[in-house]
Amino acid sequence: MSGRLQDKAAIILGAGSSAPGMGIGRTNALRFAQEGARLLLVDRDAKALEETRVLLQSSGAPCATLVADASTLAGHEQIVAACLSAYGRVDIVQNNIGRGGGGGLLDISPEQWHDTISLNLNAAFFACKAALPAMLEQGSGVFVHIGSIAGIRFSGTAALAYQTAKAGLIALSRGVAVEFAARGIRSNCVLPGHVDTPEITHRLAQRYGADRVDELMALRSRASPQGFSASTLDVANAVLFLAGDESRHVNGTELILDGGKSAFCGQPYMPAP
Repeated sequence: MSGRLQDKAAIILGAGSSAPGMGIGRTNALRFAQEGARLLLVDRDAKALEETRVLLQSSGAPCATLVADASTLAGHEQIVAACLSAYGRVDIVQNNIGRGGGGGLLDISPEQWHDTISLNLNAAFFACKAALPAMLEQGSGVFVHIGSIAGIRFSGTAALAYQTAKAGLIALSRGVAVEFAARGIRSNCVLPGHVDTPEITHRLAQRYGADRVDELMALRSRASPQGFSASTLDVANAVLFLAGDESRHVNGTELILDGGKSAFCGQPYMPAP
């Protein structure tokens, strides 16, 4: 541990894992703990949240947990209040809330559209709105959101609501950064391409059958010019950089983490996870 986030009070939204193993939020929480952050872990799944807390015990970093509803402003106000109560400040809000949703314009229902926008975009708006007063009072604060290259490019799978929400997340992050930069606030996004997560493996098995998972994961890997997908640790290291003081002059931008996929003009059509 090098202490890159030593004594920073960090809220990790979506700190559990929606499938067994090391999802993005759980891995991010572990890296923050390894770098000395004081953590408030938040998730709607109490069991998954407790699994993350137990995993982090060996790090020795202060760690509190909260089961909360991140779909409302009131839920995020509860989260911020818990962080202030535990640590007296809010230095970092690290937002992992979101989920992909397949379907093009003719496929997706209005209900699916609203649910996807709410989960991937509205929750980020509420997180910023709830945490900003405390950050402005202390004169500093950092938001790091997990977006997707789907917000800037066609990613290979028809997912209109998801890509629209992720494009909106980029605009939200930039807007917050510009509006409050002079008052010590930074806001940035990490935009992964394909990431090997337990949830992706689970969803592919559900949709196509467990016997095709290895084949489809290999197909996802070949979509990157580097020939492999990102790991959750790759994502966590990018998040860590944006959260810490090493990136103090990085604001209102996106760190693309896709092995060159979004720079490549030949986008293969991918099966929906």
